[in-house]
Amino acid sequence: REVLRDAWALADTGKAGALDVEEYTLFCHLVSRQRATGVPLPARLPYDLVPPGRGALAPQTVEVEV
Repeated sequence: REVLRDAWALADTGKAGALDVEEYTLFCHLVSRQRATGVPLPARLPYDLVPPGRGALAPQTVEVEV
């Protein structure tokens, strides 16, 4: 559950409480990568994973609120 919660928080770049198509794709990628590798999710969303439609976030990063 923590993985899903943290992946959602990272993917919800607009902090809307809902994911758009780009954010949902990012969410699926984060969960799949974590499950395949066992490597914990990053504490901050790396710039190279920020969805293209969220260019305004660059060069900032998005942090998970725990």
